Amino acid sequence: MNIIMFDWYFLIIIVLSLGSAIYFSCRTRGSQYITDDTDNERQVYAAAQAYKWRLPSDIHKYGIGKTRMKDVTIMLIAVFQKIMGDKLTEHPLLTMCGFANAASTILLYLIGKDYWNASVAFVVSILFLTSLWIWQVALFGGHIIDGTTIFLLTILVVQQVNDYTAATTNAFLWLGVSGALFSLTMFASASSRKYFMLFLAAIFYAKYSPLLIASDHRGLVELLRHNHVTLINIWLPLFTFIGLLMLWGWYKKIVTEIYYERAPRFLNKIINSRGKFTLDHYLAHAHARLVVVTKKVIALVLWVIIIINALGISYFLPVLAGFAITVIFFNIPNLPYNLKQYFWYYYAGQTKGHFRLYVNYFASIGKPINYYMRGAGWRWVPRLFWRFVPLPTALCGLGVIYLAGLGYLSTRPLLIIIPSLAMLLLAISPIAWGEFTKGPQLGRSYLPGFIGMLMFIGYALFHVTTAPFLFWLTAIGAFIPTVIWNWLQLARDIYPARMTSAFLIRKLDALGITQFSTYKTVYNDAVINNINPTIRNKYEIQYINTLNEVKNGYVIIPGTSSKALNLESVPETIKDGDFTKDPALNELLRTRQIKEVAVAQLKTFGTSRFWGHESEVPSYRDLILHEITEKDRWRGYAWIIDMSKFPNPVIPSSALSM
Repeated sequence: MNIIMFDWYFLIIIVLSLGSAIYFSCRTRGSQYITDDTDNERQVYAAAQAYKWRLPSDIHKYGIGKTRMKDVTIMLIAVFQKIMGDKLTEHPLLTMCGFANAASTILLYLIGKDYWNASVAFVVSILFLTSLWIWQVALFGGHIIDGTTIFLLTILVVQQVNDYTAATTNAFLWLGVSGALFSLTMFASASSRKYFMLFLAAIFYAKYSPLLIASDHRGLVELLRHNHVTLINIWLPLFTFIGLLMLWGWYKKIVTEIYYERAPRFLNKIINSRGKFTLDHYLAHAHARLVVVTKKVIALVLWVIIIINALGISYFLPVLAGFAITVIFFNIPNLPYNLKQYFWYYYAGQTKGHFRLYVNYFASIGKPINYYMRGAGWRWVPRLFWRFVPLPTALCGLGVIYLAGLGYLSTRPLLIIIPSLAMLLLAISPIAWGEFTKGPQLGRSYLPGFIGMLMFIGYALFHVTTAPFLFWLTAIGAFIPTVIWNWLQLARDIYPARMTSAFLIRKLDALGITQFSTYKTVYNDAVINNINPTIRNKYEIQYINTLNEVKNGYVIIPGTSSKALNLESVPETIKDGDFTKDPALNELLRTRQIKEVAVAQLKTFGTSRFWGHESEVPSYRDLILHEITEKDRWRGYAWIIDMSKFPNPVIPSSALSM
């Protein structure tokens, strides 16, 4: 195993990463859940019941259906709850995410140092640590943060195989551990599956790195030929074909026998609503399911054949064993049921999205959509990356140009172009995986694509290290504007928009306000309704319909834009649009005179250029349709207004005529 050398770069990375995690934990103290009754709240509750667990699968008894593929994350929440002595708020969850980002930074450095060198590893890890994207997802409490950390640990373990030949027991152990760890990434976040190709590539490189470094293509081909297994390459596809052929030939008879309860009892239980639907309905349903099953089986068989022929059975089996042991560990004692639930979770995202709630809306604006629409496809991806990581995206493009030029000037261009193209394809593989599997198009789900991008940047920078001046010029030129831009966006947009309720509480306490008026509306779900009841009950709240009901005192105005993250799936906002039920408030917002009577102006999800991309529809409306304008973001502000600041406490009658 490689010995970790405490060089200056590594010491700097440790200090910066741990310092960032501690600072993040301090700055998120007092945070409230994003809205009332969120998935995070249910998962925090499930973690708080850790003392009741007997087996890992007991987690799902307490999450109300929101714990599948998040088992490891919930276990980690429970650990941080114990450390911090807090089982009620989401602060342990956010703190855990902050420390996961720190751990990922350190792991990126160690991985990069092994693949490239210390200088390149330092630049790549700093680009990661200073990215606003990872901290925005951490503020959301996104589970992919933990999945990313465990994935990077998996790659570090795979790198240890380089120290041994494939025939040694130690190599098998490292491979088994890597399989188990990669399985853990699946149980941390469903989005971790996007790392699959990067994981396989790491194992491939670990096995063939001497040949790849030496550009010994003939030796590589010869070794690959030895991976041929007749049982896998010939008999597996043959038996699969025969099995599917028989299933297609007999499925109508099987369904008919089950429908009329002439099949074995355990099969007859499959249909439990015979009185509601006809046999033809079940035959059509079986046909549709069989089409899906056939595609999945063929895809699985092809993957097995490709993986075994690429890695060899001696590498495949220990990885598979480690993966399988972890799967069993998380699903016992009711293994069949739990596996069924996980498979359902994986495929549910392909058919169930929020666009289905907007079919009538998009039809009304002349842009009709399908009920099963998931987003804009590939054209959405570069726009998302340009919004969140513009400078690394540009650096990635420069890397492509540099490597292409290097290949063009080389006497043996293929030795540069082919590996570079392979690295580029691997870099975009997390994105491609998301598109091919039709997952939801939202920001945190595509964070694995950023890891792929950083890997390509590291590969490109490694080729630049032959010219030290150019390398450091590029590194510093990328680092300074990246840090400045990310810090400004975090400080001015992402952080205050996430901490709206916490800032509101602090402002009320600072002003000594214990009584206020507000609207009883879903627009308050991310401003007042989400505040911990223990804190909210300190205030006397009067609910109003219009500002004209308040002669003096304070009024809290929530964000009134319907295009905010927290309002995406609310029927009221989808049907009626922005909150415009109070003409007096509309007048204040239209003229912007509200600033003259406000004692506090608070940013919310509705004011942000980033938070909307944590949901499919707002992201689509922003990046594709360009519907979210400066006016919408202005309406997104929350306010504390002092009614005594009006020259006349009654809003002018002109407002009521709107």
